[in-house]
Amino acid sequence: MVCFNNVYAEAAELLAADTPLLVAARVDRSRDEPTLIAEAIASLDELLPELVHEVRITAASIAWDEVTLARLKSMATGGQARLSFHVRLADASIAQLVTGPCISWSEQVRAQLDARFGDQAVQLFCKPWQPPRKQQARRGHGSQGRGAS
Repeated sequence: MVCFNNVYAEAAELLAADTPLLVAARVDRSRDEPTLIAEAIASLDELLPELVHEVRITAASIAWDEVTLARLKSMATGGQARLSFHVRLADASIAQLVTGPCISWSEQVRAQLDARFGDQAVQLFCKPWQPPRKQQARRGHGSQGRGAS
């Protein structure tokens, strides 16, 4: 992957840190081997709460006791992600229960779900990341001359 000076300068702190990154890149096929050209770099940890649109919990069974329901209710404080439960039934079919948007993703929510259902049971589904577009100056198209006859 190639990271040009402008992108590198914007992301220098992130690149020096030991943190997961999200990179938007384009493929350059102008040479024999395709190369990825970084166009934007962001911290995955910072973006994840915005990107998560579904938190799926898959389990062989879920005890819907008062403790489980109280924990889920305490996490459902509003947010853009929905909770989705996929429970394998005795006949090997899957029962699904999906809520509307009700939860904001955070490490605290992850810890609570992992503690209750196990870390292998929790999956995140994210919407695509759309990095902010930078406006580029168009050559030869200044404000002068527009609309003039």
